[in-house]
Amino acid sequence: MVIFTGNESKLMLNNKLRGFKRSNVDLTVDKALYIIFTVQAALCVFGVIAHYIWLHENANHQWYQYVKKNGKNVSHFGDVALLNYFTFLVLLDVFVPISLYVSMELVKFSQAWLINQDKDMKCKADSGEDVYAQARTSNLNEELGQVSFIFSDKTGTLTQNKMEFIRCHIGGVRYGPGEMEKQHDFVERVPAPKGLPPFDEVTCRFTNFFFIIIAKKKKGEGEEEKRKKVKFFFFKRKKKKENRNIYNRLARRHDNPIVNDFLTCMAACHSIIPEYPDEDEEKEEEAAVASKGKGKSNQTNKEEEEEEEEEEEKKEKVKSTEAKEDKTKDVDYSKIVYQAASPDEKALVLFARNMHYVFYDSHVQNLEVKHPKTKEVRQVDGEMFYVNIFGEEVAFEMYHFLEFSSARKRMSVILKDPRDGKFKLYSKGADNVIFQRLREDQKKTVWPDLLQSLAVFAADGLRTLVCGVRILNDDEYWTWLQKLNKARAAMENRDELVDACFDEIEQQLTLLGATAIEDRLQDQVPDTIATLAVAGISIWVLTGDKVETAINIGRSCKLLTSTMNEKDKTLYVIDPDEQLPDEEAKRISEQAFDDAWAFLKDTPENNPNQGLVISGKALGYVFPHRKRDAQGKEIPPTEEQMLEEARMQEKVLKICKKCRAVVCCRVSPKQKSQMVQLVKHNVQGTITLAIGDGANDVPMIKAAHVGVGISGQEGLQAVMASDYAIAQFRFLQDLLLIHGAWDYRRISVLILYSFYKNICFSMTQIWFSFFSGYTGSLFYDAFSGSCFNLVFTALPVLFAATLDRPYSKEIARFCPELYENGPSNGSFSLRIFSVYVLEGVINSMVIFFGTIFFIDSQTHSDGKVGGYWISATTMFTSLVTVATVKMMIETKTWTSWTVLVFFLSLLLWFVFAIVWSAIPPSLGWGNNDIYQVAQHAFKMPVFWFIIMFAVSLCVVPEVLYRYIRRMYFPTRLHVIQELESYPDLRTKFLNEIKSHLQQQESVTKGGEEVKSRERYVLMREYIHIYVYMYIDMGFAEFQVDKNHPDYVMSQSTYMKAVSSGRRKGFRKLFGRKDKKPKTEQ
Repeated sequence: MVIFTGNESKLMLNNKLRGFKRSNVDLTVDKALYIIFTVQAALCVFGVIAHYIWLHENANHQWYQYVKKNGKNVSHFGDVALLNYFTFLVLLDVFVPISLYVSMELVKFSQAWLINQDKDMKCKADSGEDVYAQARTSNLNEELGQVSFIFSDKTGTLTQNKMEFIRCHIGGVRYGPGEMEKQHDFVERVPAPKGLPPFDEVTCRFTNFFFIIIAKKKKGEGEEEKRKKVKFFFFKRKKKKENRNIYNRLARRHDNPIVNDFLTCMAACHSIIPEYPDEDEEKEEEAAVASKGKGKSNQTNKEEEEEEEEEEEKKEKVKSTEAKEDKTKDVDYSKIVYQAASPDEKALVLFARNMHYVFYDSHVQNLEVKHPKTKEVRQVDGEMFYVNIFGEEVAFEMYHFLEFSSARKRMSVILKDPRDGKFKLYSKGADNVIFQRLREDQKKTVWPDLLQSLAVFAADGLRTLVCGVRILNDDEYWTWLQKLNKARAAMENRDELVDACFDEIEQQLTLLGATAIEDRLQDQVPDTIATLAVAGISIWVLTGDKVETAINIGRSCKLLTSTMNEKDKTLYVIDPDEQLPDEEAKRISEQAFDDAWAFLKDTPENNPNQGLVISGKALGYVFPHRKRDAQGKEIPPTEEQMLEEARMQEKVLKICKKCRAVVCCRVSPKQKSQMVQLVKHNVQGTITLAIGDGANDVPMIKAAHVGVGISGQEGLQAVMASDYAIAQFRFLQDLLLIHGAWDYRRISVLILYSFYKNICFSMTQIWFSFFSGYTGSLFYDAFSGSCFNLVFTALPVLFAATLDRPYSKEIARFCPELYENGPSNGSFSLRIFSVYVLEGVINSMVIFFGTIFFIDSQTHSDGKVGGYWISATTMFTSLVTVATVKMMIETKTWTSWTVLVFFLSLLLWFVFAIVWSAIPPSLGWGNNDIYQVAQHAFKMPVFWFIIMFAVSLCVVPEVLYRYIRRMYFPTRLHVIQELESYPDLRTKFLNEIKSHLQQQESVTKGGEEVKSRERYVLMREYIHIYVYMYIDMGFAEFQVDKNHPDYVMSQSTYMKAVSSGRRKGFRKLFGRKDKKPKTEQ
């Protein structure tokens, strides 16, 4: 019987289909298309009705148009009118911009390529290779410019994920930098046993604080000089009796049972694989040489080769057994490379190695377990762990690995210690999880001291783990092994039964101590978070660390500012005690949520001075853990449970929306995705972004509108599940504020312009139907009309949508407020879409009726009048010219390439018109209707007059509107664009901002560094000085008396300033020197 195959395998059951993500702009375009389809259908119905009425009124006069093939006239006009619906549908095919989707895909692909090639988002990997940003999809480029919420992991995302062992607490004593001087039994560092590597300060800064200062006092010294200076320092210190008790080395205490068990737990409780790179290379070379030799022997004699292989296998078995008997003779411990799935584990094993508990080898082996009474023997699939402890080889028999998971939050091993022959269970995990599994006497005696150390470690932002041990007698282990085998053989609820067995054995632990590991922040993380906060983005950090650690990291990365504190509740912390029963903890959590809402309900949303910290235990009542059935599927909640959960989730969401910074602690991967979905599905009009680096961040990344993966130390799971990949968190600033904001504005221009020019083109056909009996006759040459979107108006908009820059990169970084245009839908919405549609309709009327009026009333010198195709050519030329000039207005950055593109776009139409109309119909593929029409039209002065008339009447009102808005009601973008039009002033502005920020780096406030967000507030003041100075002077200064201290100017002076200054616009502000005023007589 074969089971758990195909779709029932664990891989397939865990494989979930990834939903197709579409941007908010795409969804808005869909809504716009629904409107366009409705209008198109209405116009077609209008054509049917109008044509039916026209037939009744004019059919008798034009009977010849409705003669059937049999020679009889049409008696029923309903059929003819009904067929006219499809005629209008074909006539208005351009009304729906089918080419828009092709243009959008082409532009998005180009934008994604530009993201991949951005050198400002490049950094060096540990291997020395250059790592660029990677756009894994092109559908969400503009979505990056509309993000309102960022959900970020901490470890590996905000931090480097390069763990360094700093401190520990063992047996009531705290070890590490700054802690040694508090001890009273001084001894020097233990010398490295023979054959073992010395203490490595690079991988472990677990040393005395004073030692670090002296060892790194001069950078140019060599290692020998440093060691001499350190030895001299110790000798000098030893002479002073009062300082004799300052130093202590943990390794000296390895004979202490608790210290020994603690270091043994570090060296044995892990899943690390040791490797020897040099030996592996030698083995590969030997294998390559052997394969060549075997290849030659195959050609000579296969039987001899088989005999030689058998002899070699026997020799290899003998050699392997001899090598295992004396492993230490051939091991070079300095060349061991640890391959770890988690940097935390690697840091702990490196610490154990520095304490001379060197883990150097492991292999799979069947282990035997005997019943203590019946002597029954059972086989267990285990491993052998080899650890060199102070030069003595110890082979641990590893019977079981109780692996870490996000639900268990701990890892344990069951091994047999050859030093005393006892079964031992070593466990390490989160402090709240280990506390629940300690002996009752341990909770009362040793736990309070450890809790104080954990608080100190967390205050320094260190990652903490608590370790424990349980000694198992043979009866206990045998009984438990029987239960485990029975659980693993169960056909239903197997995972739950196995977890219950693990939980049963992981009880009655003896506390060993706690570890504290430092994970430093990545470069520029504080400034990046501060910049994104100024851009109006709410940043939520979802981490598995404890509350104190998360708060400290939040302050370090400037997520929690100096103005946020628990005393005045500007930093609201909801953290029920982990030791409380569930019912009481739930009641306290609900009360805390009610109190938080009562305090925050009157504050504005996304308050930059409000922070919130929520623990995972409190969130556990908002997103409760589901029970599972016999097949392992979640049991759906009842209706009452769903209502209760919805009520709690709504309350939490309302509280979180009030805060600019939210930190969720001790959350599982599932809770991360639930927090993202809570905002995504309940906050209308917001775009969420999730960023992480590990496999535990994958659910969150998939749940968000935009997922960003960081290629860090924990593999590529997050990158493979993401939409965009970057190397470091600081590149998120450029990804959003530059590429996201630019691409959103660019794609908005592309969409609006495409609708505008297509409506303008199609509506001229509708106006022509008024003169053609609503028959749906085509007004333009068919070939020219098909090239309108494809050739004549495509190049400028594609160029602008790909390369146009509304402002420079430097301005985007120093003025993050410009990003608010995206989340507020400032560049594309149904309202803006309707404005462009109305403009297209009005411009089509100007072009059509202006052309008809002038062309049809003109009589040439030869007595002829402008014909049908002269009007069509003139009108088509006006359409192309007006559409091109409209794109010129939309273009923000002008270069020589921009001018060339617009010139070529107009030139293409004129060349095409001349060439196409010059082809004689006699060749068989020319058009007799337009033959020589362009040549004749281009010679007519009225032709060029109509072009100028149409452009002026269509474009001048819009230019005037934009000018008035820019001068009298400017937005941030207008101000910045005006600033960038004056290079000298722009350079001066940026230099002063940079110098001001550099000065503030060294300034302190109350003993703390000035927060980046505060520096950006000062930067905004510079913008007001340079930019808004002129705009803000329009208040009624003349309403106070001349002697009043607030008096600025008289009413007459004010009116003169308004009348003259408003005309000059920004010229006075941006560097133009005014004439000296005349002196009053």
